[in-house]
Amino acid sequence: MSGQRVFVVDDNEMVREVARAVLEDAGFQVECFGSGFQLNSAIREQRPDLILLDVMMPALGGEKVAQILKRYEFSKDIPVLLYSELPEDELLSLVQLIGAEGFVRKSSATIDLADQVSHYIAHSV
Repeated sequence: MSGQRVFVVDDNEMVREVARAVLEDAGFQVECFGSGFQLNSAIREQRPDLILLDVMMPALGGEKVAQILKRYEFSKDIPVLLYSELPEDELLSLVQLIGAEGFVRKSSATIDLADQVSHYIAHSV
């Protein structure tokens, strides 16, 4: 797991910083972004091993960002985990609709976020 790069995309700074702290404590390299607009150049410069993507963001929501990522050659094989407090059935539907690898509930971030990220990175290889 050491050195694997995770991009965290969330419009809430506190949520980003909690995710960063949990993932860095587990040995991940973490880059945080406040919107999906910042991802394009960042992905090309520092390809992440996984993107943790908030669903409910203003302007360009996570669902749309994930659809864009899955459309392009340079990013379509990067695992995307949706990061939200939406009900589990809604998240499962979104995962299937947009081709994301899975989801993590924000409420479980401090409990099993690092384990979930490790699992999805390992199974995407």
